[in-house]
Amino acid sequence: MKSLTEILRLYETAYRDLVRSKNWSSKQSVKESIRLNKDQDWYFIYTALDVIGDTTLAIKNFLQYGLEGAVDGDDDGEKYLRLYGILNTTYLQQEAVYVLYKCNNLADPQKITEKIKKLKIFEIRNKIGAHSSAYKANKGKLSSLQSYESYIPTRHSLAGFTFEYLDNESLDMETVNLVECLEQHLTLVVDLLDKIYEKSIVTLYKGNQKKRKELLDRLSALRKLKL
Repeated sequence: MKSLTEILRLYETAYRDLVRSKNWSSKQSVKESIRLNKDQDWYFIYTALDVIGDTTLAIKNFLQYGLEGAVDGDDDGEKYLRLYGILNTTYLQQEAVYVLYKCNNLADPQKITEKIKKLKIFEIRNKIGAHSSAYKANKGKLSSLQSYESYIPTRHSLAGFTFEYLDNESLDMETVNLVECLEQHLTLVVDLLDKIYEKSIVTLYKGNQKKRKELLDRLSALRKLKL
């Protein structure tokens, strides 16, 4: 059974093969051959694919070695580096898949933004890896009030794939399981790439039934890996 990171790399590769092959085999401009809104989108697509590939390698490494890493195992600096690193790795990957989603003109990208923001690791990244000293918090759905909070991971809790973080005002403590957070994140990214890949097949090979079937069969094989 393949891991989520392996499945993600397979989707990334499949989509990369599709757009690269379609562009290189066409005498049209990249905008016309890939059905883009503008030529510049091609560079955003390729950058996003590279980011997804690179960040997947980083996530795979983290899931193998955890906060301690592969070498020392008991260095606090290494643990903080890997914690902040994995949190921002997921943010980069979320941004990249969103770019692909928009460039391929899939419906209602705002809903995708909302799904990403509901990920636990998105919240943790903002609280710990981006705005630790001044986290902007909404005070409930019915309130327009907004205030700032501050959070810090507790050093003694950094171990394996879990850590605790402290609200410095309320002194409330929360434990985070990074494996669960990453699985939730990877599942969403894979699902989004599935939609992007399917839309591209249907759009780019509308008039080529043989190639379309070949690519849809590849998609079907990828989907079986998720079961």
